[in-house]
Amino acid sequence: MNRKLKLQIQMTVDGFISGDNGEMDWMCLPWTDDITQYVREITENVDLIILGRKLAEGFIPHWENVVKNPKDPEFEGGIK
Repeated sequence: MNRKLKLQIQMTVDGFISGDNGEMDWMCLPWTDDITQYVREITENVDLIILGRKLAEGFIPHWENVVKNPKDPEFEGGIK
């Protein structure tokens, strides 16, 4: 069985991943249909996501809250 490792990351055009103090507030953008489609495509065959500790501290609680609310625009991505 062949396995693939995909790296998915948000980065500014000039190469920054976070602010000087690790903040990620620059990633505030509306969840639109094209983002939903993108998430579908990159997660279609995914059965494991690996997160670093700092990302997991915000990522896991966020998505736990998303899946509790079927009306949340990110819900489909959360149940994946």
